Amino acid sequence: YRDGPHCVETCPEGILGERGLIYKYPDASRECRPCHENCTRGCLGPLLRDCLGEPLPVSRKAPTVIAVMVVGGLFLSCSCVLLALLYWRGKKIQKKRAMRRYLERGESLEPLDPSEKANKVLARIFKETELKRLKVLGSGVFGTVHKGIWIPDGDSIKIPVSIKVIQDCSGQQSFHAVTDHMLAIGSLDHAYIVRLLGICPGPQLQLVTQLLPLGSLLDYVRKNRDTISPQLLLNWCVQVAK
Repeated sequence: YRDGPHCVETCPEGILGERGLIYKYPDASRECRPCHENCTRGCLGPLLRDCLGEPLPVSRKAPTVIAVMVVGGLFLSCSCVLLALLYWRGKKIQKKRAMRRYLERGESLEPLDPSEKANKVLARIFKETELKRLKVLGSGVFGTVHKGIWIPDGDSIKIPVSIKVIQDCSGQQSFHAVTDHMLAIGSLDHAYIVRLLGICPGPQLQLVTQLLPLGSLLDYVRKNRDTISPQLLLNWCVQVAK
């Protein structure tokens, strides 16, 4: 082969020159021609694609598309999670407001016994289909107390309530006892008094009140006397006194 003015057995491959390693290839006339400047392992021609052992430049389009898709997917996922949280929070606030509206709104009923000199009772008349008893919380002389839910007619909200079922609502003694009980708690409106929500007439008279999940305060204090902090106990004393 001819390399400039010299005759050589092979064209230079990796020979150190003034500007680095020299790689050349033989052309059709057996003349040694320089490879592309980016060829580092020899070549078969003058172009970059003729380099030996050199991978072709990878197109940057595919990684860009993948990156855009990943970022878009993350943005979409975060947006869906955020919208779901906002929807859940909105439903929770809506449910809380609906419960407050139902619990605060009552109808004014006259005392059951006209001879009673008592205030009017703020209570509702429930339908049997609106109440669902779940489990028994306790029993008394005149009835059984159940944990239940109140589903207002025409609404899907479920409000936890306490349902007292009067077993013998036809007896005179039971009637007066229920009347006195209803007048006592139904004619009072105070933040620290259990509110009477209403009555449900039927085969068994049902009194519906707010649900107290922890039961009797006195029993709770007696049972947990060693774990209740003095500050909490003092707060309860103030509330009872009020």
